[in-house]
Amino acid sequence: TKTLLSITIDELSNPALKLIDSMQILFFYKLNHLTTLDNNQLEDFYELIKPIYEILNISLQADTLTIFIEYLDLCSNRREPMNIIRYRRRALMLALHCLCLLLRCTKQQQLDANIRSKISICFRPILFDYILKVTQFCNQLYDRQINPFYDILKINLTYSDTERQLYLGTYESNNVTKATIPST
Repeated sequence: TKTLLSITIDELSNPALKLIDSMQILFFYKLNHLTTLDNNQLEDFYELIKPIYEILNISLQADTLTIFIEYLDLCSNRREPMNIIRYRRRALMLALHCLCLLLRCTKQQQLDANIRSKISICFRPILFDYILKVTQFCNQLYDRQINPFYDILKINLTYSDTERQLYLGTYESNNVTKATIPST
């Protein structure tokens, strides 16, 4: 729910995640059963991933690990209201979760070079601009030599039930995607 003063996200379930997952499944089902792919369907796909791109664009404006940690308040400094911090964390994790699902579904389109290449064009800005950056930041979070807040972060980082669900979902989606990639 949204009011003029705050944003409240349901702690028990995240219907937005289920809705986005459903939209993606329906879109890919439609793609799988089409004989031709026209520009309108590609525009629909781009509209589907645009919110993901926008969230990553906002969340990953940080140039350094320190700014990234402060933006998401991973050390629990509470310089900003907790509902804003939770919203930022959830938005980023939801975007990453949806991106993992989309990559998994795109992987299933391997046999159709036309669909695969068009979808890859839609993903290119996200993959090159943000995925490398978020991967780098996440890897640096657990590196004691690079992360100046390593010990503080380890002690203070807490998750709500919804955040745990999102993190677990992203982790599982990512592992399923990795498991379906054949080794060369």
